[in-house]
Order: sequence, then structure tokens, then C-alpha cells
Amino acid sequence: MKFSKIKLLVYSTTLVLVTSLVTTNVVSQRYEALIKDSLKYEKLMYLEKEIEQNFYQDVNSEDLFLGMQRGLFLGLNDPYSEYFTKEELDELSEQTTGELIGIGVIVGIKDENIVVISPLKDSPADRVGIKPGDIISKVNDQAYNASQLSEAIKEIKVPLSQKKSSLLGKPDYGTVKIEVLREKEPIVLEIEREEIPLHTVEHKMIDELGYIQITQFAEGTARDFKVALKELRNQEIKGLIIDLRNNPGGLLDQVQEVADSIMGEATIVYTQDRKGKKEYIKSKDGGQLDIPLVVLINGGSASASEVLSGAVRDNEVGTLVGETTFGKALVQSVRLLSDGSGYKLTTQQYFTPKGENINHKGIKPDIEIALDEEKFLSKQVDNQLEKAKEILRGDK
Repeated sequence: MKFSKIKLLVYSTTLVLVTSLVTTNVVSQRYEALIKDSLKYEKLMYLEKEIEQNFYQDVNSEDLFLGMQRGLFLGLNDPYSEYFTKEELDELSEQTTGELIGIGVIVGIKDENIVVISPLKDSPADRVGIKPGDIISKVNDQAYNASQLSEAIKEIKVPLSQKKSSLLGKPDYGTVKIEVLREKEPIVLEIEREEIPLHTVEHKMIDELGYIQITQFAEGTARDFKVALKELRNQEIKGLIIDLRNNPGGLLDQVQEVADSIMGEATIVYTQDRKGKKEYIKSKDGGQLDIPLVVLINGGSASASEVLSGAVRDNEVGTLVGETTFGKALVQSVRLLSDGSGYKLTTQQYFTPKGENINHKGIKPDIEIALDEEKFLSKQVDNQLEKAKEILRGDK
């Protein structure tokens, strides 16, 4: 009996000792973390003080603080994550609200370069011949790379707040000088800035087939798509072509609503964060097409348009025709801070319904056919569109 009590006492003492060590270790780790954080802030404050006291010109402390905030996001080495002032955040919303002032070009990042995803149809950039894949190397004789994307865009655009009255004719927003590299050859273009309305959906009948072009997924895109689809269905179309060529993407909720109209209940895409947590986004039941579908894609089809393309392919509701897409499968979240500023942070990557990560790879079409640019420019013959028509008609 005494032996049992002694043994129990040893167990109890050991348990207390182990618990004490674990608790001490946890407290020690937290204390060390606090010390490290304190040293970081102390170093930051020291550097700020050194700059304010010893820089050869007067220093604006607000500018220093802004630089610190921007630096946090620069440290991620992710061109899609960045800090915005209130004014910059207001400008960011222009791309999805239906109007902007600039040259009408959507850009992205590829291989450390600022790359044209697509020029907007009938925009100044489109009229001077800027093409998907062009690398923007200089703006107004200043060189830019991927890490300076925001600065380059600012130089190209005019804030919407500076929109002018057009009562006395077309407003003059000046020109911007752009140097692009095409197949490593520099091309210098002087491009006039304009007010560019974003009409994202166009439709028409082609023989007995319906054709809907979506140039971007902005506010109202899904609504306009549903109207277009209804008008075409009322004309008893025998097949549908959705043209996503040079569509740079946009709002995911608009993609989801478009998918509601053509896919029935199905997984459109799923996202995954760094902890492995997955979130599945699905279309609703009731909107499945009962006619053949072809989706046209190319190297200017990016982001949200790749979501729709991947969903169509993996759910086998249509045929992809054209060229491999751009390859952007990262999800950014925009957050507004209490002072009106905010930030954009890459928080997830996305996968097609069957689990493919297309980032930097793009989506390969079911039927690959390059655009015959010579015929397209000289005879206005779109061989990719012709192939889509052949598929829907069942031609061999």
C-alpha cells in the first residue's frame, strides 16, 4: 500500500513537473516572439528617426508611413498584392463599374513583365494595333517592370474624378507614349486617352446559331448575358457560341450567374488557401442548355474567363475552341480599412472542377486553332469563329 502511494506520488510529481515545463516553454516561446516583435518595431522607429534627422532634404512623415505600409506588401514579392490609399482604392473600382478614362488596355503580369492581356474592343489601344501578349516596357519614356504595375497604370490612366464635360465637343485627356515589345522588337506608340464605356456583352444571330461576346465580367455582365440569351432563344437558335477571347476576367459572382444560365447545378471552381481549406463554388439548377455550346478562348482570356472555360470543359457542357488561355489562377481579396484606405491581397489559388491548377499554364482548348491574322485583317474572316460554326452544325 505504501509502495502504491509512493508510486502515485512520483507520477503526480512527474506530471506537475512536465506540466510546469510545458507551460514554461509556451510562455518562453511567446515571450521570445514578443521580444522579436519589439525589436522589429524598435528598429523601424530607429530607421525612421535616422531618416528624419539626417536625410539631406525635409522629410514628410506621412510619406514615410505610407512607404512602410506599401513595403509590407512589396515584401510578399506578389505583384497582385498591394496597399491602396483612399484615392487609389476609388480608382481601382473603375474597372468594374462600367467606365474609365485611358487607352482601353487590360494588363497583367507574366515572367516579371507587364503584359497586355487584351485591348478593349474599339478602344484607342485596339485602334493603334496593341495585341495580347505585347510587353509594356516603357510609359512616357520611363521603364517599368512587373513590380511597378500600379505606377505604370497610373501613368497611363486619368482618374475618373477628372472627367470633363463633353458639351463643347470631345474632351481632351492628352496622349500617352507607350513602348511595347513584340517578339522582342520595340514598337513606340503615341495613344490618345478617351472616356471608355464598358459594354461587356454583345450578341447577334449567325445563320441559325446564337453568338454572345463577353468582353469582361463587370457589374451587370450576367444580367446583360441573360437578356441576350433570352432574345436568342426566342429566335430558336440551334447552337450557342460564347466568345471569351481577350476577356481579361473580372468579378467571380458574375461568372457564377452566367454559369447558372448554361450549366445547371455543377461545380464551377474551387478555391484553396495556404492551410488547405477548400471552398466550392457551384452554379444553380435549372439553367442547363439543351443546345450545343462552343466557347472561344485565346491567350487574352484570363482569370474569371478561365474559370468559366474550365467549368465548361470539366463539366462537359461544351467545346473549347481557339488557343491556350493566359494562365492566372490566383484569387485576390480587397479589404477596406476604417480610414478609407485598403489593400488587395492574394489569399487563395483556384482549381478547375477536376482539380487542375492552371496558373502560369492556362487552359488548352479541346480544338486548338490559331487565328489567321492575315485573313482576319484583310478579309475580315475569323477562322476560329468559322470552326465554332462547323462544330455546332456538325460539319466534318
